[in-house]
Amino acid sequence: MKSILCSIILGFLFSYVTSIKGTEKQVKKKDSAILKDLNRKNPKLIQIRKEIAANLRASKQNKEIPYSLRHLKYRMKEGDHFYKVMARSSQNEYTLLQANRIQSPEMLSSRKMILIPNTRKIPQVIKKKRRGKRGKFIWPIEGNRKISSRFGFRKHPLRKKIRFHQGIDIPSVSGVPVLATRKGKVLFQGTKKGYGKLVILEHPHGYTSHYGHLSSILVKKGESLKKGRVVGKTGRSGRATGNHLHFEIQQNSKYQDPLLFLQHSQ
Repeated sequence: MKSILCSIILGFLFSYVTSIKGTEKQVKKKDSAILKDLNRKNPKLIQIRKEIAANLRASKQNKEIPYSLRHLKYRMKEGDHFYKVMARSSQNEYTLLQANRIQSPEMLSSRKMILIPNTRKIPQVIKKKRRGKRGKFIWPIEGNRKISSRFGFRKHPLRKKIRFHQGIDIPSVSGVPVLATRKGKVLFQGTKKGYGKLVILEHPHGYTSHYGHLSSILVKKGESLKKGRVVGKTGRSGRATGNHLHFEIQQNSKYQDPLLFLQHSQ
């Protein structure tokens, strides 16, 4: 009887110790991603700089990166700012903006958590998202699938600073018909700062499509349109360096990558 009791107690103690060790490992793993300060001699900062440099070398040589993608998490303290984090981690502006989904360094307020990835050009190593499931959109210019500027962060062609590009730019000569990419209702038609002459269509499921820099508008507000109806013609109105169509898709006022929704997108 005593031997059975001892076995039960020993088994319980073994399970308890094992669970404690497992918890400690989980805590250590979680803590390993937390950066407590921006001291240049912080071992975690030294390691992340090493990984960034190694991954960058491999990327330039078109080789597989030696360190898989991971992030350090750092909570901004008083006196910290975006460029300090960038300098101490040896990261670049584009990658930090992309990783933290912010449009400009000024948007990173004090006491906010910032992610510091161990590689650059994150979009190249992250899996591609699936295309939108809620219906396909046709291309806004028939027979033209060229793209001069994609969705995401880029160097602004006029301001020469890194800014978030909310849609895609399709180069075209002036006066080419622009088509409604999906059936919908004209939510806005007129002039808007930056966009120039702009048409916004409202679609089911909270989607809107936006057509900017037009030379002329051929629809009226409140008008119901079928897919493929001409909404206007291409141009360079507003803030533009040349003739092209700026095309956006939003869902519930959130910017989406149009290439995830356009039929047979490249």
